[in-house]
Amino acid sequence: MANGYWYHLWAVCAVPVGVDTAAGTLTLKERPGGYGVRADHPFYVFNLLEEIDRPGEWYMDRETGSLYVWPTRHPWFSTLVLSRWDKPFIQADQVRDVVFQGLTFEYGQQHGLVLNACVNATVAGCVVRRLGGSAIIAPDSANLKLYGNLLHTLGHTGIHVGGGNRRNLTSGHVLIENNEIHHFGRCSRTYNPAVLLEGCGARVAHNHFHHAPSSAMRIEGNDHLIEYNDVHHVVQESDDQGGIDMWGNPSYRGVVIRFNRWRDIGGGEHVPCGQAGIRFDDAISGLLVYGNLFERTSNGHFGGVQIHGGHNNIIDNNLFVDCRYGVSFSPWGQKRWEAFLARDTVKRLMFTDVDIRQPPYSRRYPELADLGTRADLNSVWRNVFVNAEEPTFRKPKGTDTWDNLTAAAIPAANTGAASAFRALPLDEIGTYDDPIRASDE
Repeated sequence: MANGYWYHLWAVCAVPVGVDTAAGTLTLKERPGGYGVRADHPFYVFNLLEEIDRPGEWYMDRETGSLYVWPTRHPWFSTLVLSRWDKPFIQADQVRDVVFQGLTFEYGQQHGLVLNACVNATVAGCVVRRLGGSAIIAPDSANLKLYGNLLHTLGHTGIHVGGGNRRNLTSGHVLIENNEIHHFGRCSRTYNPAVLLEGCGARVAHNHFHHAPSSAMRIEGNDHLIEYNDVHHVVQESDDQGGIDMWGNPSYRGVVIRFNRWRDIGGGEHVPCGQAGIRFDDAISGLLVYGNLFERTSNGHFGGVQIHGGHNNIIDNNLFVDCRYGVSFSPWGQKRWEAFLARDTVKRLMFTDVDIRQPPYSRRYPELADLGTRADLNSVWRNVFVNAEEPTFRKPKGTDTWDNLTAAAIPAANTGAASAFRALPLDEIGTYDDPIRASDE
């Protein structure tokens, strides 16, 4: 098999290959991902006997049933586990009032816990690790609490959850708090974040997300609160992504991203598009980014915050340190904005899936009445940009900017510089001690 970013650096795909040893060639047996192949894009070959050249690599000969392994330690001190469990460890459908606490799930080919349409369910202090699938999947949840869990070494997503009703903006009361999720997306390396959140009214707080090839969070829906999370060493491979990513639906509103720390995001400067701390892609509008710390989160053409085509977003009171660009833009212009809103697929998002013309949308988000106007116009207020090549990159004319400060070093307190900037609650960011909280020990 060969796994690679064959055409786009945000679309990874594994395909079978044929090996011609006489000619010294590898031939792809399928068209990768529907896009085709571009020259000089990264890929690697796996499950090839002659490529075992370092500890940790293996080859399975399915004709003979033989497994060849180079252990990471001497065989006398190694434990090799071959999973035969090809189902989720827990499958719960329409279950109420259940708590899973202090359990360990590991060495499965599939998912850890699948909780379908469950109400008043809690997963707390659990360890879910070394799985081929995702750790926790919980669609259509209500009053769901995922607290103090340790989720790592996962083939796909850490947590995929949805709750509430977007059409009438009813909260699902989903809480994701004080979890550590790392080394996820190891098999499917794009669009498998630590948290894939859908629905309405969830809170994601005080978590620690780190070490992954793509995004830490992918947010779909309305009225979510993302706060006090520590996110680092993500988006290490994929391009055109952010530590948090939202995409393509201008009816997503009311999302607040505040008091988070974003650091060391991206895999280098040599990417066609870029890698950001926060990425608002294709018309994401009307959101608030407040009081965040961005450290080394700007690669390629992206800043710590990247806005692609959206408007009415507020970027307020954030601190950008050692980011090439603080806030970057990909402006569309009024003509492209109106053409986007006229697409049948976008009309379905705005008027069929929900109806932005009627209550509760028209009451909750009154700015939707002017959706067709103000293309590319966002607000950048009271931010501090330290050691930035450009504080704002490709800023559209008419952008609302106020009381931003550019400095060579972090200003000392009470200097009078950027007097409107309010101190960030850095000591409160990240996980916190709790007897319930799980560990690998």
